[in-house]
Amino acid sequence: MENIKEIVESLLGVAESVYEVCEDEIEKARMDGQVRAYREVLSHLN
Repeated sequence: MENIKEIVESLLGVAESVYEVCEDEIEKARMDGQVRAYREVLSHLN
């Protein structure tokens, strides 16, 4: 289970980084959705 948590944390970090530098509004909205989804998954893993 720890491996899954580490993977999701890593994916969350990447998604947050992409969200911060994204200039396209559609892509930014998509990345916001991914960030929220990864946070939701992490909340269930904790």
